[in-house]
Amino acid sequence: MTRTLAAVCAVSLLAGCGFRPALCIRTPSDFGYPTASMAAGASVRFVAGRQDFLHECDLEAPRGVRWSTSDSSVATIDRHGMLRALAPGRTDVVARVRWVETRTTVTVVQVSAIRFSPTDTTLRMSDSVLIRAVAVDAGGAAIPDAVLHLGFSIGAPSSADSGRVMVANGDRRVEPNGLWLRGVVPGRVYVVGDLVGFRDSTSLHVTEPE
Repeated sequence: MTRTLAAVCAVSLLAGCGFRPALCIRTPSDFGYPTASMAAGASVRFVAGRQDFLHECDLEAPRGVRWSTSDSSVATIDRHGMLRALAPGRTDVVARVRWVETRTTVTVVQVSAIRFSPTDTTLRMSDSVLIRAVAVDAGGAAIPDAVLHLGFSIGAPSSADSGRVMVANGDRRVEPNGLWLRGVVPGRVYVVGDLVGFRDSTSLHVTEPE
Protein backbone atom coordinates (compact mmCIF):
# COMPACT_ATOMS: atom_id res chain seq x y z
CA MET A 1 0.00 0.00 0.00
CA THR A 2 2.75 2.45 0.96
CA ARG A 3 4.73 1.55 -2.13
CA THR A 4 1.68 2.12 -4.34
CA LEU A 5 1.00 5.53 -2.76
CA ALA A 6 4.63 6.51 -3.28
CA ALA A 7 4.40 5.47 -6.91
CA VAL A 8 1.22 7.52 -7.40
CA CYS A 9 2.88 10.58 -5.87
CA ALA A 10 5.95 10.13 -8.04
CA VAL A 11 3.81 9.78 -11.16
CA SER A 12 1.97 12.98 -10.26
CA LEU A 13 5.26 14.86 -9.96
CA LEU A 14 6.60 13.43 -13.22
CA ALA A 15 3.42 14.19 -15.16
CA GLY A 16 4.54 17.78 -15.55
CA CYS A 17 7.74 16.51 -17.18
CA GLY A 18 5.82 14.59 -19.83
CA PHE A 19 5.72 11.21 -18.05
CA ARG A 20 2.65 9.17 -18.96
CA PRO A 21 2.20 5.78 -17.27
CA ALA A 22 1.92 3.06 -19.92
CA LEU A 23 -0.90 0.55 -20.02
CA CYS A 24 0.24 -2.93 -18.93
CA ILE A 25 -1.05 -6.39 -18.11
CA ARG A 26 -0.36 -7.74 -14.66
CA THR A 27 1.00 -11.25 -14.67
CA PRO A 28 -1.57 -13.55 -13.04
CA SER A 29 -0.48 -14.99 -9.70
CA ASP A 30 -0.31 -18.48 -11.24
CA PHE A 31 2.24 -17.32 -13.81
CA GLY A 32 5.93 -17.31 -12.94
CA TYR A 33 6.98 -15.92 -16.31
CA PRO A 34 5.66 -13.15 -18.59
CA THR A 35 5.05 -15.71 -21.36
CA ALA A 36 3.66 -18.56 -19.28
CA SER A 37 2.09 -21.79 -20.47
CA MET A 38 -1.40 -23.10 -19.77
CA ALA A 39 -2.92 -26.54 -20.01
CA ALA A 40 -5.82 -26.81 -22.45
CA GLY A 41 -9.04 -26.45 -20.46
CA ALA A 42 -7.52 -24.28 -17.73
CA SER A 43 -8.69 -20.75 -16.87
CA VAL A 44 -6.92 -17.78 -15.32
CA ARG A 45 -7.80 -14.11 -14.81
CA PHE A 46 -5.73 -11.28 -16.26
CA VAL A 47 -5.72 -7.77 -14.77
CA ALA A 48 -4.78 -4.56 -16.57
CA GLY A 49 -2.82 -1.78 -14.90
CA ARG A 50 -0.43 1.08 -15.61
CA GLN A 51 3.32 1.13 -15.15
CA ASP A 52 4.81 3.30 -12.42
CA PHE A 53 8.06 5.20 -12.86
CA LEU A 54 9.94 1.99 -11.98
CA HIS A 55 8.23 0.28 -14.95
CA GLU A 56 6.29 -2.06 -12.70
CA CYS A 57 2.60 -2.70 -13.30
CA ASP A 58 1.44 -1.39 -9.91
CA LEU A 59 -0.99 1.40 -10.79
CA GLU A 60 -4.70 0.98 -11.45
CA ALA A 61 -5.77 0.82 -15.06
CA PRO A 62 -8.12 3.46 -16.46
CA ARG A 63 -11.76 2.51 -16.80
CA GLY A 64 -13.14 0.87 -19.90
CA VAL A 65 -10.53 -1.85 -20.50
CA ARG A 66 -11.56 -4.12 -23.38
CA TRP A 67 -10.09 -7.62 -23.60
CA SER A 68 -9.50 -9.83 -26.62
CA THR A 69 -7.25 -12.60 -27.91
CA SER A 70 -5.48 -12.70 -31.27
CA ASP A 71 -6.60 -16.31 -31.88
CA SER A 72 -9.94 -17.28 -30.38
CA SER A 73 -9.46 -20.92 -31.47
CA VAL A 74 -6.58 -21.17 -28.96
CA ALA A 75 -8.11 -19.18 -26.07
CA THR A 76 -10.99 -16.83 -25.37
CA ILE A 77 -11.25 -14.05 -22.81
CA ASP A 78 -14.33 -12.37 -21.37
CA ARG A 79 -14.89 -8.73 -20.44
CA HIS A 80 -13.64 -9.38 -16.90
CA GLY A 81 -10.24 -10.65 -18.11
CA MET A 82 -10.97 -14.34 -17.49
CA LEU A 83 -9.02 -16.37 -20.04
CA ARG A 84 -9.97 -19.93 -20.96
CA ALA A 85 -7.45 -22.08 -22.81
CA LEU A 86 -9.12 -24.15 -25.53
CA ALA A 87 -6.55 -25.83 -27.78
CA PRO A 88 -2.77 -26.07 -28.25
CA GLY A 89 -1.17 -23.02 -29.83
CA ARG A 90 -0.11 -19.46 -29.08
CA THR A 91 -2.25 -16.38 -28.72
CA ASP A 92 -1.79 -12.79 -27.63
CA VAL A 93 -3.92 -11.48 -24.78
CA VAL A 94 -4.78 -7.88 -25.64
CA ALA A 95 -5.94 -5.15 -23.26
CA ARG A 96 -7.20 -1.98 -24.96
CA VAL A 97 -8.35 1.38 -23.60
CA ARG A 98 -9.57 3.69 -26.37
CA TRP A 99 -6.66 3.88 -28.87
CA VAL A 100 -4.01 2.46 -26.49
CA GLU A 101 -3.33 -1.25 -26.21
CA THR A 102 -0.85 -3.67 -24.66
CA ARG A 103 -0.47 -7.42 -25.03
CA THR A 104 1.23 -10.52 -23.64
CA THR A 105 1.65 -13.99 -25.15
CA VAL A 106 0.19 -17.20 -23.76
CA THR A 107 1.11 -20.69 -24.94
CA VAL A 108 -1.53 -23.42 -24.58
CA VAL A 109 -0.34 -27.04 -24.49
CA GLN A 110 -2.00 -30.46 -24.27
CA VAL A 111 0.08 -31.89 -21.45
CA SER A 112 -0.20 -35.37 -19.93
CA ALA A 113 2.82 -35.41 -17.62
CA ILE A 114 5.97 -33.58 -16.59
CA ARG A 115 9.21 -35.50 -17.01
CA PHE A 116 12.00 -34.74 -14.51
CA SER A 117 15.71 -35.46 -14.76
CA PRO A 118 17.15 -36.77 -12.52
CA THR A 119 14.16 -38.36 -10.80
CA ASP A 120 13.83 -40.10 -7.42
CA THR A 121 17.50 -39.46 -6.73
CA THR A 122 19.66 -39.10 -3.61
CA LEU A 123 21.46 -35.88 -2.67
CA ARG A 124 24.06 -35.61 0.08
CA MET A 125 24.01 -32.63 2.44
CA SER A 126 25.90 -29.59 1.05
CA ASP A 127 25.83 -31.06 -2.46
CA SER A 128 23.85 -29.45 -5.28
CA VAL A 129 21.88 -30.86 -8.18
CA LEU A 130 20.29 -29.32 -11.26
CA ILE A 131 16.75 -30.57 -11.79
CA ARG A 132 15.46 -30.30 -15.36
CA ALA A 133 11.84 -30.72 -16.37
CA VAL A 134 9.87 -30.92 -19.60
CA ALA A 135 6.16 -31.25 -20.31
CA VAL A 136 5.16 -34.25 -22.43
CA ASP A 137 2.02 -35.13 -24.37
CA ALA A 138 -0.04 -38.34 -24.28
CA GLY A 139 2.43 -40.06 -26.60
CA GLY A 140 5.39 -39.18 -24.37
CA ALA A 141 6.80 -36.58 -26.78
CA ALA A 142 8.34 -33.45 -25.30
CA ILE A 143 6.48 -30.16 -25.70
CA PRO A 144 9.35 -27.70 -26.29
CA ASP A 145 7.23 -24.54 -25.99
CA ALA A 146 5.90 -25.35 -22.51
CA VAL A 147 7.27 -23.01 -19.82
CA LEU A 148 7.10 -24.62 -16.38
CA HIS A 149 7.27 -23.28 -12.84
CA LEU A 150 9.66 -25.32 -10.71
CA GLY A 151 9.69 -25.28 -6.92
CA PHE A 152 10.11 -27.63 -3.99
CA SER A 153 8.25 -28.73 -0.87
CA ILE A 154 8.78 -30.87 2.20
CA GLY A 155 6.50 -33.72 3.25
CA ALA A 156 4.02 -33.55 0.34
CA PRO A 157 3.99 -32.09 -3.17
CA SER A 158 1.28 -29.59 -2.17
CA SER A 159 2.94 -28.24 0.99
CA ALA A 160 4.74 -24.90 1.31
CA ASP A 161 8.42 -24.32 0.60
CA SER A 162 10.77 -25.10 3.49
CA GLY A 163 14.23 -23.94 4.53
CA ARG A 164 15.41 -27.53 4.87
CA VAL A 165 16.55 -27.36 1.26
CA MET A 166 17.99 -24.21 -0.27
CA VAL A 167 17.16 -23.18 -3.82
CA ALA A 168 20.49 -22.24 -5.34
CA ASN A 169 19.22 -20.48 -8.46
CA GLY A 170 20.77 -17.23 -7.29
CA ASP A 171 24.23 -18.81 -7.25
CA ARG A 172 24.33 -20.06 -10.83
CA ARG A 173 22.88 -19.25 -14.24
CA VAL A 174 19.91 -21.57 -14.76
CA GLU A 175 18.43 -22.63 -18.08
CA PRO A 176 14.64 -22.45 -18.64
CA ASN A 177 12.74 -25.20 -16.83
CA GLY A 178 15.73 -25.82 -14.56
CA LEU A 179 16.13 -25.59 -10.78
CA TRP A 180 19.29 -25.85 -8.66
CA LEU A 181 18.79 -27.43 -5.24
CA ARG A 182 21.28 -27.83 -2.40
CA GLY A 183 20.83 -30.22 0.51
CA VAL A 184 20.77 -28.65 3.98
CA VAL A 185 19.44 -31.31 6.37
CA PRO A 186 18.42 -34.96 5.84
CA GLY A 187 14.91 -35.64 4.60
CA ARG A 188 12.68 -36.23 1.59
CA VAL A 189 12.08 -33.31 -0.74
CA TYR A 190 9.49 -33.05 -3.50
CA VAL A 191 10.33 -31.13 -6.64
CA VAL A 192 7.14 -29.69 -8.09
CA GLY A 193 6.67 -28.67 -11.70
CA ASP A 194 3.52 -26.94 -12.84
CA LEU A 195 1.93 -24.78 -15.47
CA VAL A 196 -1.50 -23.19 -15.21
CA GLY A 197 -3.97 -26.05 -14.84
CA PHE A 198 -1.51 -28.94 -14.42
CA ARG A 199 0.98 -30.12 -11.77
CA ASP A 200 3.37 -33.06 -11.41
CA SER A 201 6.22 -33.89 -9.04
CA THR A 202 9.19 -36.09 -8.29
CA SER A 203 11.19 -36.58 -5.10
CA LEU A 204 14.77 -36.68 -3.92
CA HIS A 205 16.24 -37.80 -0.62
CA VAL A 206 18.81 -35.67 1.23
CA THR A 207 21.25 -37.82 3.21
CA GLU A 208 24.07 -37.07 5.64
CA PRO A 209 27.63 -37.12 4.27
CA GLU A 210 29.37 -40.45 4.51
